[in-house]
Amino acid sequence: MKSLIFLGLIIWLLKVVNGQVYPIITKWVKSNGTGYANAKTNVYKITYTSDYVYVSTNSIPTFSIGPWASNPNDAKGQSFTFRLPINPSYSSTKVEVPLGHIGLWLNGVSVYNADDGMTYNNKGVWKRNAYVFEGVSFDACKGHPDGSSEYHQHISSSCLYNNTANYHSPLIGFAFDGYPIYGPYGYSSATDTSSAIKRLTTSYKTRSITDRTTLSNGTVLTADLQGPTLAEYALGSYLQDYEYSAGYGDLDEYNGRYCKTPEYPSGTYAYFVATDSSLTPVYPFVVGPYYRGVVESANFGTGSGKFTSSGTVYYEYSAANLNIFNVFTLIIVLLATRLF
Repeated sequence: MKSLIFLGLIIWLLKVVNGQVYPIITKWVKSNGTGYANAKTNVYKITYTSDYVYVSTNSIPTFSIGPWASNPNDAKGQSFTFRLPINPSYSSTKVEVPLGHIGLWLNGVSVYNADDGMTYNNKGVWKRNAYVFEGVSFDACKGHPDGSSEYHQHISSSCLYNNTANYHSPLIGFAFDGYPIYGPYGYSSATDTSSAIKRLTTSYKTRSITDRTTLSNGTVLTADLQGPTLAEYALGSYLQDYEYSAGYGDLDEYNGRYCKTPEYPSGTYAYFVATDSSLTPVYPFVVGPYYRGVVESANFGTGSGKFTSSGTVYYEYSAANLNIFNVFTLIIVLLATRLF
């Protein structure tokens, strides 16, 4: 009996040391070889310190990708290493989600925001909804490559997880502020894990407008900055067609809430993907226009995602899928079994 207790204690301590208590370290989908463009798939290296986790990925999933209709770009491995906080904290100021990658799905594929990077008449005011304008180029898994060959998704992918109304949605990714991203279903009472499961709704809705001459904050636009008519492009085609209405849905202006989840039974802030009753993606799709937490700015923009891995190696892809720590763990367990 004593030997079993001792063995259990050793295994528990090794798990704690090896980062097992942090989903942001342990929940990534590990690489199982090479895939599209002969790039290592999913997440191929994870290291961590007391403050950060370093996630290395090519933004190439295991599942089949392509073709991309009307898209001249091709996907290639990206050799990214991103740094995310292990213990995220709320930001005291609003941090706008930028163009390009804003987070990662658990398989290491980049999450992009709702914007396709283009605006009406190139005036920088009416930003195009990527789901509307680029949806034709999405593959079966709802992704496509950009001009730098980075495969990414603006909306959540059914190839990554299954939706079911019977259970809390699974953890499917992390935003760059370190807070988790879930599918659309959560507990009806945010901090009561025994409450019923429901689809959590966004608090963003289309504005009640008949033309695009004003913004949601009341700004009246000069003629040169006004948007196209609703006859030209239906309401919802541009991000400025939407407004936040507190209490309209279950989620806040960041498209999340503080709640308990299966992976965070003590509670955490979490984002939830936005869908309608038929599970069709709706704006803002994943993260709202702003992050809830403090963000590492070096994860954004040109040349971003090039951190040097640091700290303890939790996982690194190799032919045997073993690292020195895992071998050490095995030796300790075997010795404990023999000695006690």
